[in-house]
Amino acid sequence: MTSRHPVVALLVDRREELGWTQFDLACASGKSVSAINHFENDSGGRRWDLVEEIAEALGLYVEFRTYGTPTLPLREAS
Repeated sequence: MTSRHPVVALLVDRREELGWTQFDLACASGKSVSAINHFENDSGGRRWDLVEEIAEALGLYVEFRTYGTPTLPLREAS
């Protein structure tokens, strides 16, 4: 089993703390059960907009901050 991203682990813990199933979270967030399952169990990249939507459905607030110097040059969106 692969380890979860700490943010995902926090959201899964919150879901379980509420006694919710993935189905319950899917209903509350407007996402499919498949999307919730993939989000919780996939070790790949995360869509941060989905993190925010799931957190909100769980009654949590997410704030994204950037610290330090980026390792790659950033460019403005075209």
